[in-house]
Amino acid sequence: MGESLDTTSDFTFNPRNPELIHNPAALFAEMRQNGGMHFEKSTGRLHVFTHAGAVATLRGKDGSMRWEESQTRRIGRDANQEYYVQAFKDFLDMKNGDDHRRVRQVISKHFRPGRVDALRPAIERRAHELIDEFEQAGTVELMDAFAKKLPLGTISDLLQVSHEDREVIAGQLKHFKLVFQFMPLSSTVVDELNAGLREVVVFFTQLIEKRRQNMGDDLLSDLIRETDAGKLTEAELLANTWGLFAGGSDSTAAAILNAVLTLTEHPDQLELLKDDWSLLSNAVEECLRYDGPGGGALRIFNEEMELEGVLVPPGTPVVAYKQSANLDPEWLPDAGVFDIRRKAVQHLSFGEGLHKCLGLHLARVTIGVAVQALFTRLGDVDVAADGVGWEFEAVPLRNPDRLQLEWEPSLATTGAR
Repeated sequence: MGESLDTTSDFTFNPRNPELIHNPAALFAEMRQNGGMHFEKSTGRLHVFTHAGAVATLRGKDGSMRWEESQTRRIGRDANQEYYVQAFKDFLDMKNGDDHRRVRQVISKHFRPGRVDALRPAIERRAHELIDEFEQAGTVELMDAFAKKLPLGTISDLLQVSHEDREVIAGQLKHFKLVFQFMPLSSTVVDELNAGLREVVVFFTQLIEKRRQNMGDDLLSDLIRETDAGKLTEAELLANTWGLFAGGSDSTAAAILNAVLTLTEHPDQLELLKDDWSLLSNAVEECLRYDGPGGGALRIFNEEMELEGVLVPPGTPVVAYKQSANLDPEWLPDAGVFDIRRKAVQHLSFGEGLHKCLGLHLARVTIGVAVQALFTRLGDVDVAADGVGWEFEAVPLRNPDRLQLEWEPSLATTGAR
């Protein structure tokens, strides 16, 4: 028989603590050493920091976001009245049960490794074209000049979104990452979410209508065919088209910056990689494990569950901290060591269970291409003084929004492919 939830550690945890940005490893280690869970009485949330606890939460058979309920908790009023809540309800991650399985099955087959690997040459070409634009400058703000544009270009090409439209639409989706978190949303952010999504929905509604009149071999045409065959509803087609566009660029951009930053902070590992690019796949996985952009994943369960010996009542919001889980020495004894020679381990940066990220293969390829292209082309790269900026609005996500790099232009390998 498990313990009552009230007997979990009363060690204080603040999900808005700036240390989740500045020094998350130390804070997470402290939380794991003090019971591994924290029940936040003011909100009724249970925060989970261990690998075992996070896996159990993410794999829980009936765990879901309970979309409308969780948003009502965040904004303190009936969220069903908000446009963004209605717009998101047919997006894959907000679906549950049979509907979730059906929609995921339809979409996931378009992101299988074989299909993604076929995209690699185009991703490599785009990466080098972007580097061509700044390699002789000797400095670059990597997020705007490269990290955003690389995955945005790939998902835009898959959906056939024009160059003129892609960055405008991406700007209207600037709060997309916040939707998947659990922290309160201000009225200003809610208003911006509503306004941006109205524009996005209009754009993709028109894009779908145009594509139906001129079908091709692109991803959107494939999804339209699935819809016409009765496998998706029109609302699901629309929500998952713009959802794939947003999800296919935003989180990957942050992961690229985190990977570049982590490698520059571990020069011995970076030199090891540059001497042996066969380690690239390992390096990508280790960057994702050691300092991925994942924050807290929310699940609410319909039935009582036992979590690390504690009975969690049904309806309790449980937040699993994936980054903390990835650094848990009870799961991986040397988890605090960054080692690109490490054999692949089952880190949680892409989630786990029914809601595991279906774009993980594309993200891995894109991050790997980005890392190899940058460090091959630019030579010895340094992070500029005060060159790292963090998006504090997104806490507990650890999302860099600025990374200023410097290098010697004369050492850059102009036009290398």
